[in-house]
Amino acid sequence: MQDSRFLVKTLVIYVFVMLISSLSLAQHFREKTGDVSDIVFSRLFFDVNPASRFISGEVTHHFLISNSSDTLCLQLSDSLVVDSLLYHGVAVEVLRPGSGMLLIPLSASVAGGLDSVTIVYHGTPPDNGRGYFETDYHNSVPVMWTLSEPYGASDWWPCQNTLIDKIDSLHLSVRCPVGNKVASNGLLRRVEEAGNHQVWHWRHRYPIADYLVAFAVTNYSYYEERIPVGLDTIFVANYVYPEDSADRVVRTGWIHQAYVLFSDLFGPYPFLDEKYGHAEMNRGGGMEHQTMTFLGSFDYEVMVHELAHQWFGDAITCGSWFDLWLNEGWATYCSALAYERLQGGVFWKPWKDFWRSYITSEPDGVVQTTDTLDVPRLFDSRLTYGKAAYTLHMLRWVMSDSLFYEATRQYLNNPQLYMKFARTNDFRAHMEDVYGRDLETFFWQWLQGEGYPTYKISWSQTSDTLTLVVNQETSHSSVGFFEMPLPITVLSGVEATPLRLENSVQNQVFQLIFPSPIDSIQFDSDQWLLSGNNQVTGVQSAENQRLFRFYPNPSSQKISVLSSDDGFLTISDLFGKPILQCKIKFGITHFVDIERLNAGFYLISFESPGFRTCSRLIKM
Repeated sequence: MQDSRFLVKTLVIYVFVMLISSLSLAQHFREKTGDVSDIVFSRLFFDVNPASRFISGEVTHHFLISNSSDTLCLQLSDSLVVDSLLYHGVAVEVLRPGSGMLLIPLSASVAGGLDSVTIVYHGTPPDNGRGYFETDYHNSVPVMWTLSEPYGASDWWPCQNTLIDKIDSLHLSVRCPVGNKVASNGLLRRVEEAGNHQVWHWRHRYPIADYLVAFAVTNYSYYEERIPVGLDTIFVANYVYPEDSADRVVRTGWIHQAYVLFSDLFGPYPFLDEKYGHAEMNRGGGMEHQTMTFLGSFDYEVMVHELAHQWFGDAITCGSWFDLWLNEGWATYCSALAYERLQGGVFWKPWKDFWRSYITSEPDGVVQTTDTLDVPRLFDSRLTYGKAAYTLHMLRWVMSDSLFYEATRQYLNNPQLYMKFARTNDFRAHMEDVYGRDLETFFWQWLQGEGYPTYKISWSQTSDTLTLVVNQETSHSSVGFFEMPLPITVLSGVEATPLRLENSVQNQVFQLIFPSPIDSIQFDSDQWLLSGNNQVTGVQSAENQRLFRFYPNPSSQKISVLSSDDGFLTISDLFGKPILQCKIKFGITHFVDIERLNAGFYLISFESPGFRTCSRLIKM
């Protein structure tokens, strides 16, 4: 009876995969059907030579299979040859219906229990232009590395290749010619000599997604760093090209403060019991392989971005490529946080300038693309990285710093998500729980809607009332109106008063009590919002166009005073008792000596025919 069910199931799968042509679509099908086993331990052995684009391997998976399934469904590129498939120590027939699928029939006696299977294989991984398995040269020396995101793990080893199950722990061994070093996940346990070859044994004891498994091989130079973070120490293992080693030692030292920053903001480094590391490769940018980032560029922002992925992408991995923004948006924003809080803050504003300009350079584009099989679109720098990062920046503005970071820490520490997978709704639920308000509109308009708003704000002041009228235009019809709190700064003399206006409807009118004459209104001067070429226009009543200014405030010796009228200046104590008086002439800057006043608070007033104003003066 079991054989019959298996035959029917195999036939259905075979007919389906004959209708599709890509490995990624087969992977997509498996996620939709839920035909995924719980792999608890994998032992990987690879035999490679970086001078040759070839791999032979032996992979053993230990897994729990559901009671409803009689088949273990793996993926392995059709370019690779399966030499044998061992199940319960006996060779069984390999079923390969195409599109990279590898089907293994299981015995009914082990359904619901722990089982294992061993696949022995060899071949040349496909060269599909996506760089999942690469060989090249540096300084005339061969180098080999893997980079499997999003769908490339099965290009070089048999795995489930999904975002549903993580391997609970991993042993990865690589045999290669003497003279090479191997960088990989976890901790290096030992290196065995085998004639003209060595076998490098790595062990990783944390759950890991298939696409984050990796190794790289060449004649690396090696150095270690140990980064103190509170009471902990993060061990950092660096594998770099010998010709670059002097430069790389300096560059990896640049990000030591980032380890401390991210630990403070988000909690301890997730893989503290093992390591973090860098391995050099011949490809631009970097890839956040769990505990061992592969780098083609050792630029500060790239290194910080990949380090942040250990929290956002590795410890918690997006549960669908539809939610890739949870990985890439967060890592991109973490680079911004490093610029804000480190490096003297000098790159914080340029970061916002660049991304706002780049994101708004086109009127459309959605963060959460529905076409997850379009790999270039999936990794669109303007949307999946930049707009996603700025969405987090705006969410921080909406929630406030304290609530935003508290919610993020709760998200990262949720045992239902930590070392597992998360979807956008999981993240949103944590933000809403801490914020105490519904964020559905915010998430919809910025992640699933397209475009951005452009604001036109007009203001006027009559007597002691400030009136603002807010109008917005959207760059794309998918979002008719962006509901956002607006950051406004009112400038009056030397004082800057921040306002937060909840903009919920078009042409919204705000009226506020503001007795001091207003010089100007600034909109979003700290660049919290993603918006276009905004305009602010204002008009004063004739009365409020009269001018009285003094600075600096606070002051310890003298203040400069300027007025648009002839009049009298009076400095009084807080009870209104005059202490100092003098005449002020129109258009002339007067210097008033306050050195003899005791330190404290005073009232400073100016009066002319038909006009009187009063402000607070601080004597230091």
